Amino acid sequence: TMARLEHHCLLIAAFHYVPGLKVDLNRLQRLPYLQILKDQSKEDRDVHDLLVRCDYHWLEFDEPLIQLMQTGQLPSDKMTNAIQAIEAREEGVRAGEEMRTAWALYRSNFQADAEDIINAFKKVRIDYWVRISDEDFDGIANLLNSLGKEEMVCQIREDRALASISTLNYYELESRQSVTTDEQVAQAIKERMREIRSQSTIKDLLYRMLEKASWGGDTTKLLASYTEDEYRNWLLKEDDPNLLSNIEAILRLLGSGEEDLERRVCERIESALVEIAKRSQLDKLRVTGLLGVRNKGKVIRREDQDV
Repeated sequence: TMARLEHHCLLIAAFHYVPGLKVDLNRLQRLPYLQILKDQSKEDRDVHDLLVRCDYHWLEFDEPLIQLMQTGQLPSDKMTNAIQAIEAREEGVRAGEEMRTAWALYRSNFQADAEDIINAFKKVRIDYWVRISDEDFDGIANLLNSLGKEEMVCQIREDRALASISTLNYYELESRQSVTTDEQVAQAIKERMREIRSQSTIKDLLYRMLEKASWGGDTTKLLASYTEDEYRNWLLKEDDPNLLSNIEAILRLLGSGEEDLERRVCERIESALVEIAKRSQLDKLRVTGLLGVRNKGKVIRREDQDV
């Protein structure tokens, strides 16, 4: 990766500073070099020939390099992310080659013995084990089990489960949690769910849902994970001047849904509002005006509140 970064840095510097090259960096930034031929102009063909001779093709770190040439400042975060993306892609390619090598020893001829095949599968990186389908994994597991490597299969299965947790969203984690029997995997899932939950607030999730005028998937799962007390505490602390009108719109939106999750979120918000209404006559007026307020189908009565 570093060698290619140096190569691209030299090329983009030459494209920028050498007058006779006539390469538009802004155009290069938007399009892979083959697409530059779209207009079929002589200048495009000349640019294409130049890029081919230079063995150039667009990579993620070209954007921050172009910004460096044009502004004199390198966006370090963009560059770091670009390098990480390229390295991850290259790592995946290498891991795929390792898997193909292991299968080739088994399928190509009679030269490799069991130990050769087992050792080849041991070299496959965990990130590739995560990427293959369950069906493909089961095929490899059956082969290794038949070669007496049940313990190795169990270890790969556990490592695969642990490594895949970071790639799952909240909805998928909750589904995985319900069927997981391994304590270590279950604990890792719980910690990842807690981490995802900490990355958004109730307000973030509700307002995002309101902005999109839709619900479902990960957002609704996360909202359903909050308790009535958590909703009540948020409502009491929130200083958004549009809070009450937004909550009314959110409840109307959720109330139009027919799934259990939407009803659960709606009921918890309503229950939180009911508790707030019990604090004072003023809060009751606010809540009643907001919802006409109902909790489990019952309108709040004056005697239900503490004043």
